[in-house]
Amino acid sequence: MSGIKLGQMLTCNDLFIKFYDECVDPPVLRDPVEIFYSISKDGDNLYTDCELIEETLDSIPLREGVGYYYVPELPANLEPGNYKVR
Repeated sequence: MSGIKLGQMLTCNDLFIKFYDECVDPPVLRDPVEIFYSISKDGDNLYTDCELIEETLDSIPLREGVGYYYVPELPANLEPGNYKVR
């Protein structure tokens, strides 16, 4: 993904995740029992330095379809930089 501009409305094509049931062949999209996300700002150390964005702790993504979810919006106070969605 190239990046998201500040103030840009997010769609189901921006920050999304798909859940597949790998127990069937071919794998099919399935809804998880529960799903939450949080966003963190990357620090200097990729694995230990990350600052969680409090407004996103345990946020619930929007459902676009079976097994397909996305982040609907980002907090307005984000500064430009690299972030992770978990």
